[in-house]
Amino acid sequence: MTILKNLADTSEFGALKESLICDRIVSGIQDSSVRERLLRDAKLTLETVTVKVRSAELTQVQLKQINADKTTEESVSVIITEKPPKKTPSKFPVMTDCKFCGRRHPRSKNFCPAYGSKCQKCGLANHFASKCRTKRNKTK
Repeated sequence: MTILKNLADTSEFGALKESLICDRIVSGIQDSSVRERLLRDAKLTLETVTVKVRSAELTQVQLKQINADKTTEESVSVIITEKPPKKTPSKFPVMTDCKFCGRRHPRSKNFCPAYGSKCQKCGLANHFASKCRTKRNKTK
């Protein structure tokens, strides 16, 4: 707006100066809803254009801030406790050290990589050799 006013001062528009500045501002606005609102006003002056455009800019800034606040609130991290309350079903399973595979995963056979595998030490199912508990007989 300042640039337009400075250019209009150096030209010889006379009485049309404010009207031409208003027209250029309205045509240069990228937000079509703001442009529509300005074009509806039959008695558009440079002062009303200035007030409405600044109001629209502030509204956009506030909307961006509100949306940023919403996304911050929704992306709060969840703290997983070792023992959730017994009667409340937990959305996140408790991680445990598995005695069948030796890794850390939720306590369920579906998450255990050893489930369904055969031990290389004893030949039994559902555990790895590193966690095998069978005692081998020493051959003589």
